Formats: sequence, structure tokens, C-alpha cells
Amino acid sequence: MVYEAVQALGWLCVERTPKPAVDSFVEGLDFWGNKIRVKYKTVHQRLPSCWRHMEPKGGDVTNYTPGAASPAKAASPAAGGMANVFAGIKSIDQSSGKTAGLKKVTKDMQTWRKDYKPEGATPTPAAPAAAKKPATPVKITKPAVCEERNGNWQIEYQTGPEPLTVSGINMKQQVYIFGCEGATILLEGKAKNIVFDSCKKTKLIFDNAVSSIEIVNCKGVQVQCKGVVPSVAIDKTDGCLVYISWEGREVQFVTSKSSEMNVAFPQGAGSDDYVEKPIPEQFVHKITDDLSISSDVSSLYSH
Repeated sequence: MVYEAVQALGWLCVERTPKPAVDSFVEGLDFWGNKIRVKYKTVHQRLPSCWRHMEPKGGDVTNYTPGAASPAKAASPAAGGMANVFAGIKSIDQSSGKTAGLKKVTKDMQTWRKDYKPEGATPTPAAPAAAKKPATPVKITKPAVCEERNGNWQIEYQTGPEPLTVSGINMKQQVYIFGCEGATILLEGKAKNIVFDSCKKTKLIFDNAVSSIEIVNCKGVQVQCKGVVPSVAIDKTDGCLVYISWEGREVQFVTSKSSEMNVAFPQGAGSDDYVEKPIPEQFVHKITDDLSISSDVSSLYSH
């Protein structure tokens, strides 16, 4: 009996017309209920009253459609809120200067803009300043020197295109030239020897030298001997052109740790046409049969 009653509750799952299904379950419930009442009528007096409570009650399910639900009643809009705000705005009378006290909204106050920054916002840290380049050291210009010291000539820090001429040099005097740049120096006379040290783009022209001229630590210099000099020594120099006269063509060159060396000399006696030849920088060294070292100029200079 209870089983039949519980099955009647499944009418919600019946498609289209649930009423016939409910009626069949109710009939089954009545059938089993009547059998129980007849059998236990004299034994249990309270069963008839219990049965009445088991009878199904409820609304009509004849027109029920699965999945359909009665539309809920639309809720009335709540009083107040944004409706009141917009209503208040519309009611403002803009005539007679009543809105003159309202603050104008500028571009920087419009929150939808990318450049908007609220008050109290942490400012974006500025990019670190680029490191300053080290200042170019100021070149100290030393005073030019051209004087005779202890019987020798001292020429230092000469600059400029104006030629410097030193005359009256004798064969007992040494001439020391140091730290000149972009200068032209003329030596008149016959010096004992000449030292040309740490000069740049400087021209040196001299008459004669008893022993030698030494070119040391120079760059881009030119040296011309108008007479005779037995030896030219070139050391730690980059870029050197030596002019030799026809009389001084038997000069010898001693070089070390230098590059871009050239010598120019006349094509013949009394000729003003000079031939320029490179002084070799590359050599080929061999061990001979007697276990000594032989050195020959590289074939690069054979032409």
C-alpha cells in the first residue's frame, strides 16, 4: 500500500499527461487499503482512520506540462538608487546662473583617459640619468724651447707652419729635438749628431752630420739631408720618409720596431727627379750549415 502511494509521487517525471498514471496508482492504493481494513477490522480499530490520512490530496495536474513554469511576477523597481540621481539632474534649472557654482570637469579629471592620474597616486619614477661621458682631458701646451745649453742645441715643443731656422751649428754640437708637432725645422751647419725624438708630422731639414741622425718614437715625420750623413737609425717609429742627396747615397740604415719607412734619392747626379723605395720590414731567417743564422730580405721587396 505504501509502495503504491510513493509511486504516485513520480507523476512529475511522466511526459505529456501525468493524470492517468496518478489515477492508476491511487486505484492500487485503494485496493490494498480495503484488503487491510477487512482483514484487521476487528483487531485494529484505528486502521480505518489511518487509511483516511493516506488518501492523496493536492491540486489538479490535468493541464501540467513538463518544463513549463508560471512566469514570476516582475519585481517593482526599488525606490531611490540611480533613478533618483538622474531625476535630480534633470530637475536642475540651468537658467539664471544656478549652475555657475558647479566645477568644470577637465581632461585630466576624466578617468577613462590613459593619462588620468588620481590624487595621491605614486608618481612614476624617472628614468635614471645617463652616465656622463668622461671629459676629454685638456691638453697642456708647454712653452716652445729653442736654445743652446752646455754647448748643445735644445729644441722642444715647436708647432705651427712657420719654419724655425737654427744657424751656426758646428761639428762639436749635438742637436736634440723633442716633442714637436706640425712644425718645420731647418738646421744650418754641420752637427756632431742629431736626435729626433717623439715628434709628430714634423719636417726636419739639415745640411750635414758627422756621425748619424736618430729618429725615435716618431709618427708621420719627414727628414731630409742636403749633404752627407753616414748613418740613419730608426727606432719605434711609424711613418718615416728620409730624403738623401746624391752625394750621401752611401748612407746605411739601422731600423728596429718600426713600420712604413721609405727612402727617396735622386735618379742621378744633378737630377731633380727622386726615386722612392720602401725600407724592408719583413725578413727571412735561416739556419746555415755552420749553425749560424742568415737573414735575407723578403721577396715582397724584390720588385
